[in-house]
Formats: sequence, C-alpha cells, structure tokens
Amino acid sequence: MNDLITKIVAWANARNLIKGSDVDTQLLKLLSEVGELADAVTKNDLDGIKDAIGDCFVVLTIVCEMSRDVDIPNNYDDLHIVRVRKMVCSLGDVVAKMAHDVSNYRVKVFVNKLRAIAICYGFTLQECVQSAYDEIKHRKGIMHNGVFIKESDPMYKELTSD
Repeated sequence: MNDLITKIVAWANARNLIKGSDVDTQLLKLLSEVGELADAVTKNDLDGIKDAIGDCFVVLTIVCEMSRDVDIPNNYDDLHIVRVRKMVCSLGDVVAKMAHDVSNYRVKVFVNKLRAIAICYGFTLQECVQSAYDEIKHRKGIMHNGVFIKESDPMYKELTSD
C-alpha cells in the first residue's frame, strides 16, 4: 500500500494538484467522491463501489499530503461491520469535521470506514485503491481555480480553446 500512496502523491504532484489547489477544495472533491460512493451503494453497483472507494482514498491521500503532520495510516483497525449505508453517510460527517481540522485521527476514521465498506462488498481497500490509481495514472488535464479539469471534461475544451 505504501508504494501505491507514493505513486498517488507523485501523480498528484505531476499534475500540480498539491501546490495548485488547497485543502478546502480537495475536501469538496472528497465529498463529491463520497456522493459517488453513496450513489453506487444505493444501486448495488459493485464496480462503482470499488471505483468510488479507491477515488476517495486517492483524494484523501492528496489532502494528507497538503496537510502537515497528517498521514494515511499503514494499518487499519478492525471494525464491526454495521449497516453500510449508515457508514457511507457518516463519511460526509468526517469530511465536514476535516474542513475544520485535518488530523491523523479523522483520516484514520475515514480510512477505516472505507475499508469496512470495501470488505462488505468483498474487496480489500488495496484492491480499490489500485483500481483507482490504474484509472488515473495516465489522466491528463489542467488546473483551473484549484480544481483539476480532465481532458475528457467539456470544460477542458472551453478553457483551452484560444
């Protein structure tokens, strides 16, 4: 997992996400990814769940890289798996708290919840993160107002056509 985290940070640096954005903007992105996870859970879309868990982890890694003294944990606490939908909803609460203070504790809570959700669907957290990284590693785009705009986004053409 450490290798994946290193690759994610290198990818984010290469696309100017670390210096070209800020924690608040990335927390909004994280909340957006939590919304995609919620959507996939309600539809029981296993591919979407796997992708969204990985995407959440990628954005959280970027938030940690931007925040001093906050790290992605290398080990994960055992959790009692309760209702998945309730856990997904609670991810939004954790992101809201991180808007006030990104801390090791809150990052660990978020990662543990992602891991628990992944397990409920028969995935490991590492599988989900690897899948997300494989999806983004060759992605290109531009930074605009602290947000990474993918080449495939219609806004990209608007911003680059001059």
